Amino acid sequence: MSYRIKALYIISLFIFSLNSVHAQEEIRIQIVNIEDGKSIEGASITSTDHSFHSVSNSKGIANVQIPLPDSLQIIVRHVSYQPKTIWVYTADNQIIAKLTPLSVKLGNVDVSANASQKKQHSISTVVMSYKEMEQLPTHLGEVDILKILETQPGVIRTNELNPALNVRGGSGGHNSFILDGQPIFNPNHLLGILSTFNADLIESAVMSKDGFHPKLGGSLSSYIEVKNRIGNKNNWSGKIGVGLLSSRVAFEGPVIKKKTSMLFGARRSYFDLFAKSYNNMHEDDADFSALPEYNFQDYNLKFHSKISENWYGAIELFRSSDKLDLLKDQNGKRLITDWSNQFANIHMKHYSSSKFKAHIVTGLGSYQFDLLHDHKNQLTIDSRTRMWNNKVDLNYILKEDIEFSSGVFLDVINFKFKNKLKDTNVALKENNSNKNSSYFGGYFNCQYLFLNKLKLNVGGRINYYRQNNTQQEFSPRFSCDYYANDDLMFQVNYGVTHQFNHLLSTYGINLPNDIWYPTNSEIPSEQAKQFSIGLKKTWKDRFTFNVSSFIRKFDNIIDYKDGADLLFNKMEDEILLGIGKSKGIEFELKWKKNRIHSQLFYTISDTWRKFKGINEGNKFSPPYDIKHAINSLSNFRISDKLSFSASWFFSSGQSVSFPVSAVVVQGTGPQIADTKIIP
Repeated sequence: MSYRIKALYIISLFIFSLNSVHAQEEIRIQIVNIEDGKSIEGASITSTDHSFHSVSNSKGIANVQIPLPDSLQIIVRHVSYQPKTIWVYTADNQIIAKLTPLSVKLGNVDVSANASQKKQHSISTVVMSYKEMEQLPTHLGEVDILKILETQPGVIRTNELNPALNVRGGSGGHNSFILDGQPIFNPNHLLGILSTFNADLIESAVMSKDGFHPKLGGSLSSYIEVKNRIGNKNNWSGKIGVGLLSSRVAFEGPVIKKKTSMLFGARRSYFDLFAKSYNNMHEDDADFSALPEYNFQDYNLKFHSKISENWYGAIELFRSSDKLDLLKDQNGKRLITDWSNQFANIHMKHYSSSKFKAHIVTGLGSYQFDLLHDHKNQLTIDSRTRMWNNKVDLNYILKEDIEFSSGVFLDVINFKFKNKLKDTNVALKENNSNKNSSYFGGYFNCQYLFLNKLKLNVGGRINYYRQNNTQQEFSPRFSCDYYANDDLMFQVNYGVTHQFNHLLSTYGINLPNDIWYPTNSEIPSEQAKQFSIGLKKTWKDRFTFNVSSFIRKFDNIIDYKDGADLLFNKMEDEILLGIGKSKGIEFELKWKKNRIHSQLFYTISDTWRKFKGINEGNKFSPPYDIKHAINSLSNFRISDKLSFSASWFFSSGQSVSFPVSAVVVQGTGPQIADTKIIP
């Protein structure tokens, strides 16, 4: 028997002994709404003698430990439901507690349900339910999670033509967008008009800017995790919406009542329908300029099932696509481009007890971009990025004040593009690439709560990345929360993140034709080290004040040489590696009273970059170095069916460097006919 097997055997005996110390019976309690049978998250379960306290999870499930042989009287409470007192006996296997709503109008159920969840995150982490999103100003008639995140402190968007989110000094390619555990390569429809996330299906969204749990990795700046609902297992319901740009439909219901549910949502824009009709009407006009025919659409389908008392499973399918057909003239010269995201994944969750849970996910996802431009010469671009991702997350509560989590992950990724420029049938330029990589490793985290005052999280992430060589990196993570009282909290975070897949932007702003490219022997992984401190203070549940200060240092970040050609030159020859730094202070003030809910955010920050081949090797400010940014959001609920919301935004200007001259450089070697204009 090898030493590894022996070690696992000893650890297994140790964990088993911990479970066997106390002679207790575990009873599972499911809390549901008495009217529609929906699970209630965030319900508080407390014994009448105050010997323990528990909170129901997203499935409405909580577990109670009862000494053998014995019984226990418990009270189930939720802010939107009438409290209920029940007796629990060791002879019971499972109890369903049905709560009666305080009112048929459940406007703030989701907000309350996420209150306990927010306490588990960093002060600067944004946690939102769909009900909270609905209370904020909409964009073109639709709730859009990315538009909402743009307003948060520490998040910068430089202009309306750039959909990138710049978080705490990072570029647009330094964020991870995750839908139900699956990465999304491009989360935007055309120029960020709307995101690919269908708000009618969203249960919650979390944006992490610091205090990263070790299970999060692969990006430098932020992780945006969007979670769709599981669907109603008791009744069918639906929704239809009409916006300025698109229409949408969503419905959910039981496939097998109380066991398996289905959730479906679809959206489609209709500008192309109007444009096509207009173009057909005027196609014979002499000086007619055709309108561009553009449309986007996305689809979500999710099945969720209770397999057994301890196992839950889900299957999800997703696809979003955009197509732009830009007619140039009556000779048929045109530009056609389309891009799409799609994935299919399977989830398995296991809850063996109140102490242990496991989550297994595997999925196939891809992003593709195609372009045909034949105005003068014919340019074709075909880009594909495919990923097979696998992850296992384990969580174990050793004691009431010690929680351990760990996991392993494996991503197999294929990067492929084929670019060609030709004149009739003669190829002028061509560039092909087909690279495979694997990203794998594991993580661990230990959380210790001392006297209900001090919470420590210590962990790390072990990263291995292989393309034409193997790179190994360790990402340590640490956070400390101190609760002075129920209304005052202090927090310290430190974390290192590594990014192995790089988003190369052809035109300096994030567009669909940007290329994902792997780390290799010539391009090392990008790295960021961040230290942050924060304070949170509340007054009588009406005022909440948060302040966070951060310093983030970047290494091996990417920029491009003057006149870089990412379409037809070797990527490694066009890239520059440099360093950077960002620091700032973020302020949040939230006020809630009766029908009024207001939020005020202010960020003051400074960001710089330094590359040997740019600005003569001196520091410079990137376009997203915005010194001051202020956002104000307000909602006034006139009645239970009518509300008024408004937003106001201010930011200081961005740094711009204008060229003073340009040089025309003649090509050499086989590219001697080429010329470049270099500022």
